[in-house]
Amino acid sequence: MKKQKRTNFRRITLESRIIRFMRLSCGITVREAGRRINMSDSLVSHFETGRSDLSETRIQQLVSVYGFVMKDFDEYRLGKPLPALGLKEDCINLLECMDEPKLRAVHAMLTSFLS
Repeated sequence: MKKQKRTNFRRITLESRIIRFMRLSCGITVREAGRRINMSDSLVSHFETGRSDLSETRIQQLVSVYGFVMKDFDEYRLGKPLPALGLKEDCINLLECMDEPKLRAVHAMLTSFLS
């Protein structure tokens, strides 16, 4: 049986959400982030979407490129809430924390708004 590539599935971690928040909060595009640390924009995207694992070295590089320090990153890692960058972003963050039964209830409610 063929082994499934890591990039074929997502495992969005707290670390990947923090990295994405940091990039968006300083207004850097995925392409620009990749250019600044000499890697492809698709790899940066894979880090943020949970398709590739983030090593501590990569985290340190990205945090620095985004103008933050590791102390900032560690505060978020230890439970400081990530500020929402918009209503849609806040909703997505909430959905990512829900289990399957709660997601089904939210889905039913949202679907009812469309009819």
